Amino acid sequence: MRKEDMNTAELFLEAAGIVALLACLVLQACYGILYGIFAVPVFMNLAVMILVYVGLCLLEIYPERVNRLKKEACTGDIRIYTIRMARTVKLIVVFCLLFTSILDVIGQEIHNGYSLMAVVFILAVVFYYESKIYRIIRERSKRND
Repeated sequence: MRKEDMNTAELFLEAAGIVALLACLVLQACYGILYGIFAVPVFMNLAVMILVYVGLCLLEIYPERVNRLKKEACTGDIRIYTIRMARTVKLIVVFCLLFTSILDVIGQEIHNGYSLMAVVFILAVVFYYESKIYRIIRERSKRND
């Protein structure tokens, strides 16, 4: 989504996501230094974080790729819901990574259910938005018939 198409709340959430990602990167570097972890695992963690973030940003820029729609069909509410879905998933991922990075630095162990809860939360968000998008597509196809 173009910056001029975003409202104040969306700009604030985007900025919060960027700040959280930067905090994750700093915390992962601190984790590697504090606990004497080799540079390769820390670098791989950082690379994966950045790649996931960039991938989700690209889905916001090209929302028609999410549902494999033609660019002409990905307009109006479908485009808005797809961008919101990608942005929400991106924020969930970043804040979950921030939480785990904080726990890593302070030396706390993460419970096994945390990852499952994060995945379930992401799937719930995706299901919510995709059901709205599917309903809109179905209504459009009924009107065209």
